[in-house]
Amino acid sequence: MDNLEPGSDLFEINGIRNNTELEEVEMRENAEESLNYDMVPPVANNPKPQMGQYFSSLNDGLEFYNAYAKEAGFSIIRKEYVCFKQGKGSLIEEAEKSRRRVNIFVEGHNHTLSTQRKTHLLRSHREVSSAQKCLSQQFSMVNIPTHQQYNFLGVQAGGFENIGCFQKDLYNYQRDVRKELKGHDAEMFREYLKSEEEKNPSFTYTIDVDDEQRIYRVFWADATSRRDYALYGDVVVFDTTYNTNRYKLILAPLMGVNNHGQTIIFGCAFLSDETIPSFVWLFKQILQAMPGDAPKMIITDQDPAMTNAIAQTLPKRFHRYCSWHILNKFSEKLDAFYKWLESMFEIRLKWVPVYTSHVFSAEMSSSQRAESSHSFFKKYVQEENSLLDFMVQFDRGLQKQRHEALIADNKDVIEKTKLKMFHNILVQMVDIYTNEIFFKFQRELLESFNYKFQIISETDTLRLYKTQRKNLETDKGRQVSYEKDLDHISCSCNKFERMGIPCRHILAYLHKYTDFEKLPSEYILKRWSKSTKSKTVIDQGGMEIVDDRTYFLERSRLSQCCLGVVNKALTSEEAKQILIDALSSAEEKINLLIASSGSEKKDNYTVDYSTSGKRKKMVDCVTDVEMTEQANCYREPNQAREKGCGKRFKGGKEKATGSGKKFEGRLCKGYNQRGVGHDIRTCPKLAGVSLSQS
Repeated sequence: MDNLEPGSDLFEINGIRNNTELEEVEMRENAEESLNYDMVPPVANNPKPQMGQYFSSLNDGLEFYNAYAKEAGFSIIRKEYVCFKQGKGSLIEEAEKSRRRVNIFVEGHNHTLSTQRKTHLLRSHREVSSAQKCLSQQFSMVNIPTHQQYNFLGVQAGGFENIGCFQKDLYNYQRDVRKELKGHDAEMFREYLKSEEEKNPSFTYTIDVDDEQRIYRVFWADATSRRDYALYGDVVVFDTTYNTNRYKLILAPLMGVNNHGQTIIFGCAFLSDETIPSFVWLFKQILQAMPGDAPKMIITDQDPAMTNAIAQTLPKRFHRYCSWHILNKFSEKLDAFYKWLESMFEIRLKWVPVYTSHVFSAEMSSSQRAESSHSFFKKYVQEENSLLDFMVQFDRGLQKQRHEALIADNKDVIEKTKLKMFHNILVQMVDIYTNEIFFKFQRELLESFNYKFQIISETDTLRLYKTQRKNLETDKGRQVSYEKDLDHISCSCNKFERMGIPCRHILAYLHKYTDFEKLPSEYILKRWSKSTKSKTVIDQGGMEIVDDRTYFLERSRLSQCCLGVVNKALTSEEAKQILIDALSSAEEKINLLIASSGSEKKDNYTVDYSTSGKRKKMVDCVTDVEMTEQANCYREPNQAREKGCGKRFKGGKEKATGSGKKFEGRLCKGYNQRGVGHDIRTCPKLAGVSLSQS
């Protein structure tokens, strides 16, 4: 190729350029003139290189010659654009020079050419296309293994030979992506959180780093979580879990229950340790970020660090221990049962139901919801996840969880609940309560008709009743109090106080002693109603917290529109060509619009909001050196030490039963001893007996 315009942007090959400003880039089989070129590919003149043919850039020449090679049945390497049989190509550097022209073209080959059926196996004709890369990223988001991804591509393409790449190429692509992201995980994690905040200002996050600028602790909560906290944050469950990321950071979600009785996430954190300062930091972030008051009750296990941190940050709130964990330890404390039982008695106010029933708990007495939630999210996140991958996968799990709530909301609207009996109260409450809560209320109301009352005592302000189930003398009964001044009814079972639903005893009193046409509003807890989510939520800064689903709705609308056009275009070749031309024209216009506005480029990063992504990929190749020189650069966290990862301590049950003793070696039945360094198969004593007998 000749050098024609010395001032234009081009590429050149090292060592070819001479003093006359000429670049000779040869397209040939071999530079040795003495070889015989017996194999001439039967290719038409249209895709065949011609002497004197011009290319505006080296890449254009490569693309043209590679297309010709595919027709001819051979692969190429980037040297002088030669057949791959000639050997390994030399390095190519970028330059700003001229157009190219074909200077030498040797058509013949001295080897057998590949058939058209096998050309897809040659290296220069194998490539993971951009569409396949996009699909691969989407499959990875839902944890589909690479070999299954390749099988799907084979089905989609109508055969493995039509995919355009090997399964190994797909593995190599994913390896290259991981290599590209290596060392940038912390910064990309921050960019992810930053982009979420830009999409919706109600998204909040805080990153705490150590002296080396390594990520140490992180807290985040999106708009939906913050709204949910304002509506249902009166009771929260807090627990930690492990093995969710490659740095072994401890995942600490804050959970609760919505008006359908479903588990929801209020916020989440990564911690490097489970110490008092870390938990104090986290609870302060929660109080600062969440709208409304602190929770009335917080349920945790008996972790001492959590207990101390809650005492410091939430001193006036009821801290309840998980009763399941405590009761489960009975069998583990056989050797020191009485001492342990005494310690449990000392903290009875924190876990025994009779001492906790006066505080609203949404009928939760343990952290089992947290355990179930951990199990649910571990279907999405894995121990090998980077921080960025974790956020993408965790968000998938969160969307799935919220979709279940959306399904329940929809059922409340479109489905008419069948009443077990016609009663004015049921007619009233079926329109107020969600279905899940209404079924519980209906059960209480039906049971309320089976109770009788007896006055125990009466004063000027208080009347006390004993209520007992009819025809059941063994029933211990409950005490129902009526406060005359307040016109308020309460029951000793405390179901309304702990659950927020009137118990059967209160409902029975209303039947007998009042005009029970409608349930008084003081016995209706709004958090269980269908209309709870219509409430306006304002944060501490006076800003309304609104779920921002505009981006996803718009993307879904465009995807459905495009899919409909594609299905119509597949009906004929002419229709397909019209669609391809229209898409090419639209892409050019969109690229020009993006280039002119520069709206998506921020701080040397391109934020990718596509489904294949939510993965922020660095463009313009930001190097490790450039990253370290940034003043506010975050570095990957150190490996965290999980609680209990040191020496294993034996439990009480293990000590009492004698299990877990140190292994003393194999038993040799010849010596009837352990630890003699052999067993019955290699015992010298038995070997001697065998020899003497023979």
